[in-house]
Amino acid sequence: MKTIHAYACKISPRYHQQEAQWDPAVSSALLRRLIHCLSVCVLVVLASCSPKYQGPVPGDHTISLGMGPGLSSPAAVGGFNISNAMNLAKIKEAVIPLAPPSYTWPAGNVGDDYLISAQEVDFLRIQRKLVPDAPWFYQVNLFKGGLEGALAQVRKSAELGIMPAYWTIGNEADLYDSHRGAPEWTPEYYARVFREWTAAIKAEFPDAKFAGPAISNPYDNWMEVFIAECGDLVDVLTWHWYPTNGKLPVDQALASSRNADPMVRKYQDWLKDPVRNPKGYQREIRTAVTEFALHWDTNNEAQIADQTGALWIADVLYRFARSGLDYSHYFCLHTYGGHAVFSGGSKPRPTYWPFAYFATLRTGARFLDSMDDPGRLLDGPLTVAAWINSAGKLEVVLGNRSDETVFGLTLVLPAAAALPETLASASKLQVLGSRRLLAGDAGLPDEGALNPGEVGFMAGTDATSIGSLVANLPARSLVHLTLGKP
Repeated sequence: MKTIHAYACKISPRYHQQEAQWDPAVSSALLRRLIHCLSVCVLVVLASCSPKYQGPVPGDHTISLGMGPGLSSPAAVGGFNISNAMNLAKIKEAVIPLAPPSYTWPAGNVGDDYLISAQEVDFLRIQRKLVPDAPWFYQVNLFKGGLEGALAQVRKSAELGIMPAYWTIGNEADLYDSHRGAPEWTPEYYARVFREWTAAIKAEFPDAKFAGPAISNPYDNWMEVFIAECGDLVDVLTWHWYPTNGKLPVDQALASSRNADPMVRKYQDWLKDPVRNPKGYQREIRTAVTEFALHWDTNNEAQIADQTGALWIADVLYRFARSGLDYSHYFCLHTYGGHAVFSGGSKPRPTYWPFAYFATLRTGARFLDSMDDPGRLLDGPLTVAAWINSAGKLEVVLGNRSDETVFGLTLVLPAAAALPETLASASKLQVLGSRRLLAGDAGLPDEGALNPGEVGFMAGTDATSIGSLVANLPARSLVHLTLGKP
């Protein structure tokens, strides 16, 4: 005991005035025992706080979440463009997890470049059987087909029992002048043709509904004229969105996603404005972005078939869903150059995975918002999308758009009283699924489960929060987490 007292005297001379002799053998054994005791104490404390937690150490970036609004439209995100040239039989099983809520047919310029014959409509009947059932938008050939051709297409669709939810009059008529040498196609001329064709179709099919103007990008001059002239006729205001030319630096290209929700809300406001929409401001007119991708150049796969495209899509999908948009159709599903979520070999590209991660953002979903600033979830280098799905599980999609930084993110969840019963017991909650997408070799996605040390759930210590999700986000990564009871 004298030696032990002497060792204590060496490390705490303030309390022990006597001088002691150093015994290396005994002191070394004591040090080992002391370290062991301290280790046990630390483990006991950690276990008492969160017995199942094995994830990363909480990082510097913390967001406190509270309950937000419900999803306004179950078809807001996840739709696609489809054409008859796509071999849907090869991707049939892989499309099922995406649960597309709507479609546009035919994809792109096909509907104006080629007449839509009875045979094309009959083949569409087969194509429809190869994808999950959902509402469709059909385009009629405005540039080459003429009104009689459009009526023939509608009649054939009715005969086959495959009428769409909406008929779109033409495709990107704003480009008919510059790309097709037809300068007569002004916004005013398109509005007159739209009125003529919709009246003719309704004369035979009174229940038909219509979408337009389906312009190539959100050009205000076209939208102003169309809303003012056709607000009493159009059922879905549609436009396409390709914010870049595919040549911007990656950071600038990714930043273009920030325009997704302001763009939608602007046109929603215009539709309700009696000055801008004098003929239809009291009608319920829906909105749809029926083509979109980061850029329009199909021959350039960069930024639309890689990790950059995937990160951009994830941010855009969440913004579309929060904006109140009714429909969105990515361009496109399969076999269209760089613009497809499946490769020419029918393998999922990186751009497939954000649609898979958001596939439960459908009927019954409810968002979670930042308690401090709801807009914080949509700013900066991070995408943070959180919602409770119809099964009562919490889903989170996290995107790190930074090229270098690894973010340690902590999401503090609401109190148990604010959550549905399925999430109200912290002791029974665990991370049920964790996926991450990184850039792989040769443009192929590196998609798989996170390592145990990259994600975890920590139970809360008081009534203010049921607990926290903690995740490490590598640079340029996309992560999908599901929290619930096993």
